[in-house]
This record gives sequence, structure tokens and C-alpha cells, in this order.
Amino acid sequence: MIVKTLLRAALTISCTLSFNFALAVEVGDIAPNFNLPSIHADKASISLEDLRGKTVFVDFWASWCAPCLKSLPLYNDLYAKLKDQNFEIVAVNVD
Repeated sequence: MIVKTLLRAALTISCTLSFNFALAVEVGDIAPNFNLPSIHADKASISLEDLRGKTVFVDFWASWCAPCLKSLPLYNDLYAKLKDQNFEIVAVNVD
């Protein structure tokens, strides 16, 4: 059971890293579009294309990541300060 779980985790990490390198961008490149489900009832999904022209901070976090959980309230404060300046935060839970 433990070996199976470790192999599954290794495969997941390997696929994730391969995928991330395939989409890597350099400074000045336009970020590739993505569509993700939204937590908001009035919005079915979030598309990076819909946020074009805004400054978008994308954060990948997980519930098991203690520093991630500490940072989320700080992101709320940051958003409150900058939302009127075309600033958006997209927080992607990787759990």
C-alpha cells in the first residue's frame, strides 16, 4: 500500500513538473490562458483571458502547507489595498 502510494505520488510529481516546464514563460512573455473552476456561485470559471490588462498574482497553495495558509489572509489585505488599481489574485488550490 505504501509503495503504491509513493509510486503514485512520484508519477504525479513527474507529470506536474513535465507539464510546468512545457508551459514555462520568460519575463515579458504573455502568460498562457487557463480556465479554472471558481468558488463563486455567480461565476462558473475563471479565465486568465478575462483578466487581460490587469495585474494578476497567481498563487498555488495547499491545505497542508502551513506557510501557504498563513499567506492567504495577507493576500486578502493586499487585494483590499490594490483592487481599485486593476489588481487580481487567483489562488489555485492544488489539493
